[in-house]
Amino acid sequence: MTTGRPRRTGSPRAVRTARHRPLDLWSVSFTRVGSVATGRAGRGHSPRPAGPATCHSEPPSAKCDSGTRPRRVQSAGRGPPAAPPGTPARLGRTADQWEDRPMPTPDAVRLLLLDADAVIQRMPDGWKDEAITLLATGWGAPAGGVADDPALWGRAQAVLDEVFVAEVFLLTGQETDLTFPETIAGILEGHGNSTDAEQVARLWHRTEPLAEERAMVATARQGGVRVAMATNQQPHRAAWLTDSGAFADLADEVYTSSRLGVAKPEPDFFRAILRAEAEAGHPVEPGEVVFVDDRADNVEGAAAIGIRARQYHFTQGVEAFREVLESTGVLDGAAHADATHDGPAPTA
Repeated sequence: MTTGRPRRTGSPRAVRTARHRPLDLWSVSFTRVGSVATGRAGRGHSPRPAGPATCHSEPPSAKCDSGTRPRRVQSAGRGPPAAPPGTPARLGRTADQWEDRPMPTPDAVRLLLLDADAVIQRMPDGWKDEAITLLATGWGAPAGGVADDPALWGRAQAVLDEVFVAEVFLLTGQETDLTFPETIAGILEGHGNSTDAEQVARLWHRTEPLAEERAMVATARQGGVRVAMATNQQPHRAAWLTDSGAFADLADEVYTSSRLGVAKPEPDFFRAILRAEAEAGHPVEPGEVVFVDDRADNVEGAAAIGIRARQYHFTQGVEAFREVLESTGVLDGAAHADATHDGPAPTA
């Protein structure tokens, strides 16, 4: 009977190869336990002296907390870091191989969502002053003397601010059964003001279209981008915007908060729009949508679900609006249409 260590099988070369097989560096995970850092590869591990934690944060200048677990992250380049010299090809690409790999292109824009007020329409200059003057006359003051009475002006402005706050609770169309004029009437009654509530509500119909911004939107639409309004509106004003045809020549669809039952900046507002688009036969992914709004919180709400959202207010100037549309790819279709125009060549 044979005793002692079992006999090895295989050639000496095979044994040496098995012993000296290169270590798969990416399979090694490092953890810090107390003051000892250990490296684990398979079942066996050996303790290593504790040292400063390696910082793998991005940007590199960021400091690592002393208790941070070092981790392998992708570098700022196009691919992962180059494998150490001698590492088999199966463990990763070389830097040159990653340089040859094409970068993914952004999704083409298929849907442009637009806020209404301060983006493609505005309230006329002096609108708020007109509203304050109208409210002041409800206490018997002559319209011509309101601006000369600071106390009366402030009193009327406080009522207008209260109307603004009350309007917020009407945006989803679900908070109350009262209409906007009825809400205004209740506020006026509480202040002993006899101004006609319907007349006050009609001030919200005083909008002016922003012609240059709308022309750019029309260009995008002609280039194949579907356009929809995405705006917070209480039912009274939403109905007027629809009946007046304010967006008839601009948008394929109009989505208001009172129609959807949820208001911006809630991400569910934008999810509801995507569901409605799919149900209407126009399914679209968030990455194929661009949203433009004048409020930062609304922009953040859209970006939270992956929509390419940008902030714009008409006071920035129309060139800023053009930059928003160009940088997000909204006008790419229009540019392609111009480049492939088959009409007669212009004559000198």
